[in-house]
Amino acid sequence: MKHTEWTDGMNAVPTKTTRNVGIAFIQSAAENKWVGGTDRMNAVPTKTTHNVGLAFIQSAAENKWVRGMIGRGKPSPLQYIVCILLFLFILPTQAQETPTPTPEADYIVYVTTQDFVVFREGPGRAFNKILTIDPVVTLPAIGRSTDSRWIQVIYEGRSGWLFWKYLVWTGNVINLPVDGVATAAFVRRATAVGYTTRVTPLYASAVTPEDQVGELAAGTQVELTGRLGGEIGAGFFQLQIKVDNNLYWVGSWNININGGNYLRLLDTAYLIPYGRILRTLESNVAQSITSYDQIHGVWSRLDSGAGVSCEVIPLRIRRLLNEGDSRKEPSFAPPLVALEQAIVGINEAIDTFETVCADPSAVITRNDVQDALTTLDDAERYLILAGSLIEPLRVRNPLTFKDGVE
Repeated sequence: MKHTEWTDGMNAVPTKTTRNVGIAFIQSAAENKWVGGTDRMNAVPTKTTHNVGLAFIQSAAENKWVRGMIGRGKPSPLQYIVCILLFLFILPTQAQETPTPTPEADYIVYVTTQDFVVFREGPGRAFNKILTIDPVVTLPAIGRSTDSRWIQVIYEGRSGWLFWKYLVWTGNVINLPVDGVATAAFVRRATAVGYTTRVTPLYASAVTPEDQVGELAAGTQVELTGRLGGEIGAGFFQLQIKVDNNLYWVGSWNININGGNYLRLLDTAYLIPYGRILRTLESNVAQSITSYDQIHGVWSRLDSGAGVSCEVIPLRIRRLLNEGDSRKEPSFAPPLVALEQAIVGINEAIDTFETVCADPSAVITRNDVQDALTTLDDAERYLILAGSLIEPLRVRNPLTFKDGVE
């Protein structure tokens, strides 16, 4: 068993113990001798201080550290007295020192803070604040909430939770332990639940025959913890479920979802180029529609003769995808071109309005208003075209679409 060092200002040395007995044998680093220390439970490898008479022993039964005495050579009468006192008073209480959890090798994930982020004891704003972590700090992740909106990390030797909005990550977040490890006690409501409608194959990481690891009986209640696809109207998709604290993947066609909102679950489509481009394109279209509605309202009020405040200028739209993305997935080229034309028109109308606002002596003519509205009409048509071209791409996501099943 490998263990880390413990120190209280002196050098810590590894020790040895017996198992399944009430005596832990501790080696004195000063004289290379073995002396007795009482554990009262199953003894496990322990940590001791160098050149002092105190050892810390981990109880295998409760995973906590308790104190025991060590000595150099033959113990003195005073050491016997102190050892008895420790046995009577300190051992029964047991210190609440818990080793820091570390990520499992199979799902190492790292997150980097993008702003000042509050580090909390549990996955939610109701939990106590520990401290605030600076921007651009990379940390190992060891757990997540069911909807992945909270990520458990290790910071300066302590575990705590960060809100996902201020993080970027590397690795597959969906495989982190749901509810984290060694965290503060809490009760939560399941994000989504369902039951198996038939004998359901369980898969380790992908719904493919070679990845099957078992089966679930029909009528088994399960908690949903992730998904691959599953947008409204997208047909069948894959679901991650939690069974006996283990995570598996199943086909959605085997699950009847009867509680919660599965759309709040993390969609792992972001892990592949197709899914990432699709999600980014949909987000870019949504942003464009918002700015279009705002600037169209401005020019429509001006067209009716009403005054418009210059306090708030609608946000310009930035294209989030580039030609390299369309080369990776050529099927996205048409909606990307249409969206680009819409963005150009929307930004042009915003620029014209901002220019007028910047010059108090400027006068807007009816032709100016009509030109802006005409530009926005063209932008609207391109937005509609982009949206119509995205829909079949969303339905036919290669990871979630099954030929002949919609």
